[in-house]
Amino acid sequence: MRNDLLEQIVIASGGNVTNKDDRNALLSDWLAAVESPQIEMAVTDGATKYWKLTSPVTIPQGGSIEFDLYRPSGLARTNEYVISGESDTNTAIFFGGESSLLVGSSGYIASLTVDGSEVNEAPADGSFYKISAVSTTNLSEVKNLGCRFSFERLILGAFKDLIIKDSQGEIINHIPLTNKSQGATQLATVGNVNATMINYTGDEWEPLP
Repeated sequence: MRNDLLEQIVIASGGNVTNKDDRNALLSDWLAAVESPQIEMAVTDGATKYWKLTSPVTIPQGGSIEFDLYRPSGLARTNEYVISGESDTNTAIFFGGESSLLVGSSGYIASLTVDGSEVNEAPADGSFYKISAVSTTNLSEVKNLGCRFSFERLILGAFKDLIIKDSQGEIINHIPLTNKSQGATQLATVGNVNATMINYTGDEWEPLP
């Protein structure tokens, strides 16, 4: 294989090219990228990009959903959607203003907390906030991250560590969402539901704050 092709493979895998003229160095660069994935965050643009799960994940009654949410400093917008179900807003978390988080009026999910506090403020300040909510019914499901089910009100920000737990606290599905080498489709480490970024280009990745 030509060195220029190896170089492209290394870059596509999220690796760093140390010497593009040395075949052995390129192979080492590729192995390093595969064995030690580059951990970053994929920032959506608030206009066309969002995460879509490969299938809806049910949050059992008494179970929970949790994830970390980041929004760039000084770029607060109102009424952005954080999560939604496949065809409705029964399972929904969204911003009611620039920083106040709300849940859908159906009551499917409740006990919303931000960093463990019931003061549900997650300002756009360049930090990650841990969001958590509890399911009150077996009808709760999540399908989209960063948009409403109708693919509007998209969020400008990044997610990591999407975790769904059952009523006993056991993890059903976990997607880190930080493996740059996996590209558009981020794979679950627990469970079999993955997440794909819609309108992915590869330019979304940034270092974690």
